[in-house]
Amino acid sequence: MQPAIVTLEWSRVRYLRATSHCPRSHNTRVDIVYDKRRGRLAVGIEKDKDANMANSILAVFLLGFSFAAGDLLGIPTVPFDESGDYFKLSSASGITVDTKHCEDTDTNGHTLIPPTLLEFANTFASDLEHTGCHSKVDTGDEAVHGDIFVTIGNNSEFVDAAGRWTSEAYSLNVSSEGITITGASPLGAWWATRSILQQAALNNGSVPTGYGVDAPGWGTRGIMVRLISTMKFRRHDHY
Repeated sequence: MQPAIVTLEWSRVRYLRATSHCPRSHNTRVDIVYDKRRGRLAVGIEKDKDANMANSILAVFLLGFSFAAGDLLGIPTVPFDESGDYFKLSSASGITVDTKHCEDTDTNGHTLIPPTLLEFANTFASDLEHTGCHSKVDTGDEAVHGDIFVTIGNNSEFVDAAGRWTSEAYSLNVSSEGITITGASPLGAWWATRSILQQAALNNGSVPTGYGVDAPGWGTRGIMVRLISTMKFRRHDHY
């Protein structure tokens, strides 16, 4: 039997839902090893009988880490303290972009022509239509009851794994009265909108209420999935 190995970057990605289709597989073995020194989680799956069982065990194990850490489920997970309620995106009165920052751009990133905060908000509004939320984008000095307010701010937690400030960080404050996105820069606010869309997909168009701060561990990052399998070929001679 050849194992399928999934390696995750522990400090940034703590949840992964793995699926596979192996109709002829029987007997399953799942090996999970956390390398504390390297900060990596390795999952080995040997499939011989029930492939679905392997997926279930893997999902439950990783979900357990996510729940224990108080995170929003997603890829990656987001550190978040839930308050036990939900904000339905279809009830949002609109998207308000902070007038003071609507023309701000991320000058610390690698994009040559970075979008402004207002342009990111317009893209977000277009994406929200797929969740049944048709929100108009406007500018304003403060949040309006029931809307999604997008702004730029500074937070001592807007740092990467080395303690360096990162423009990709953001905070997410969700209540029954609306959502406030505070990005370290427009790019940080953009990542917050991606987290909201993931939650909408997972929670039937709603976002859990609560507060969280998210920041990438490193400026350059990625995830590696290495699948190892054995393929047998039967030779057919045709005359």
